[in-house]
Amino acid sequence: MGQTFILVRRYAETIWNKKIKVAMLIGFPVLAAIVITLVINEDKMFSQFYETKTGLFMMAAAAIFVGLCNANTEVCKERNIVKREYMTNLNLSSYIASKLIVQGAICFVQTLILMLIYQSTFEFPEDGLIFSSGSTDIFMSLLLLMFSSTTMGLFLSSAVKTNDTANTITPYLLIFQIIFSGCLFDLEGAMDTVGSVMVSKWGMNALGTAADLNSLPGGLKTYDAYDYESGHLFAMWLILILFAAAFSIGSILILRRVSKDTRD
Repeated sequence: MGQTFILVRRYAETIWNKKIKVAMLIGFPVLAAIVITLVINEDKMFSQFYETKTGLFMMAAAAIFVGLCNANTEVCKERNIVKREYMTNLNLSSYIASKLIVQGAICFVQTLILMLIYQSTFEFPEDGLIFSSGSTDIFMSLLLLMFSSTTMGLFLSSAVKTNDTANTITPYLLIFQIIFSGCLFDLEGAMDTVGSVMVSKWGMNALGTAADLNSLPGGLKTYDAYDYESGHLFAMWLILILFAAAFSIGSILILRRVSKDTRD
């Protein structure tokens, strides 16, 4: 526990001292939210099926992109340090935990920024399924989607050895998340199986449920994925949490091999 606290403080100070990094962490969600509010018809958002689904998809894509970029190089850029400290007394669980704590706080602030800009333009649903307001349910859905995407970036950063490799793979991860979100087209058979291992699918399901998409006019059919029930929304949140846990554990397991890394 003591090592985790030390690593959290060190990591937080490292980020805070890099003003360009802080500006990017704030600037990305601001820019993404502004673009979305300019593109989506504010009068039809949360009142018409197609526009709402499109808007939620763009929100989800922005959350995934921001989350991935938050952590896709956070471990590989420290690989030599991790290797050296692991050979002495570094606890890898504490190391990853420190990343999760700091990145979790960053995700919270970024999601709050996104929601404040969205709420300045769109009229969110008044009633919520889990919380008292629909905006809070959507906030939690976005937060969990962004955090699970951040842990996916952390896993990628643990698996590769260089920033260049991580930055090369990241766009492909984003493309797969977008394609298999289940929003652009209905997923069936093998494609639905692939979609089930994408955080985008469950994040989009959570957003569609919180927004009660099935009740909005303009939809051609009713989607089970957007079933407006508190248990269904909670299940989507739980799945996103499980993804975050799986990526975090995977990062620790991969880093245990760092002592065998022959790179200097």
